[in-house]
Amino acid sequence: MSPTTTMSPTTTMSPTTTMSPTTTTSPTTTMSPTTGFNLEMTVQLNKTFTETLKDPTSDEYKNLKNNMTTLLNKEYGGITGFIGVSVTGFREGSIFTEFVVETTKVNAEEFAEANTAFSKAVTSTIAPVIGSVTALYNSEDKLRIDGIIYNGNRMRLVCEPSINVGQISSVEWTFRGRVIKEPGRIQITNSNTMSVLTIEKADVVDTGMYQCTLMGDVLQFRQERNVIGDDIKPPPIIVSKSHIPVRCLGTEGQTVPLECCVQSPFKVKWF
Repeated sequence: MSPTTTMSPTTTMSPTTTMSPTTTTSPTTTMSPTTGFNLEMTVQLNKTFTETLKDPTSDEYKNLKNNMTTLLNKEYGGITGFIGVSVTGFREGSIFTEFVVETTKVNAEEFAEANTAFSKAVTSTIAPVIGSVTALYNSEDKLRIDGIIYNGNRMRLVCEPSINVGQISSVEWTFRGRVIKEPGRIQITNSNTMSVLTIEKADVVDTGMYQCTLMGDVLQFRQERNVIGDDIKPPPIIVSKSHIPVRCLGTEGQTVPLECCVQSPFKVKWF
């Protein structure tokens, strides 16, 4: 008999697979910078001005700036669209404090309330306030020229606020830095929402910088435009034909009227 051989069972090992951990990266969101209206504001303090307030590195300048900034944030921080506030400097006249309030929306009633609260807070903690807080918005939009201007024709500049300035109480127009007094061919027409400057027979002498300031009961709104030579165009010369035959039906020596019609703003010149 042949000996019996017993085979040991074979064990097969499955390969081990190592899984790499999955990392999820959140997308990066870039926030666009917020843009708004910069209102240039001023308050006058009944306090002696010193030369150190001209130096931003002096202790007196820093202390007054910090105290004013604290009150400004407290009183203006609650208005709709508030972005921030900053003290820009001090100047002589007792002490004029100049600051800028940046906001995405201008609400005249809210600013009126904040101005009153700020004046009371300054009076009780720093110094009495002389008069009221003033606010000015210098618009980036130019004065609008109404229509095409031809030399010798009418020119109209329109000043229309893009923010709520409250009730407009008065308007001031300047030309090349001098106040316009409405002499002769210049006329200023005001309403509750805008002001229009009209110049009859505009010419190259009317080119230059124009500025309009609307004084509201809470805010002032200012617009400018530099009217240049290209804004006042020379009138076009249109010749339909060199010669136009005219048939005379009258007798010799009789006067015959000739007519030539054009549309505005063109004019007829006989020669």
